[in-house]
Amino acid sequence: MNLHVGQELWYVRSDNRRNQPNHAVTVTKIGRKWAYIALPSGHEYGRIDIESGAADAGNYESPGHCYLSEEDYLAAVALSEAWKVLQRTIQQRFRPPSGLNLADIEAATVMLHL
Repeated sequence: MNLHVGQELWYVRSDNRRNQPNHAVTVTKIGRKWAYIALPSGHEYGRIDIESGAADAGNYESPGHCYLSEEDYLAAVALSEAWKVLQRTIQQRFRPPSGLNLADIEAATVMLHL
């Protein structure tokens, strides 16, 4: 993630047990590993890994994740859902589809970075 102080990010909680909606946060400080974030009101909210966007709660736990925007978050969700559909579709097939050949499978493997 390419971050700068004052930048607004979209925060998504890992567990929605508290039934809190996703919301905007603002980058307040950037270090070598962590960026510190606050609510729009200025209330300190915690820190995120500047590479991955994962929030840090200590003890190897992440209470959430920051995305560059709500649109980036929605695109990540759509990608994840499409991947799940593809996985299920392939798992339900016991044989390759008619007309599929080894070159097709090799090309798909390369295209999917597998």
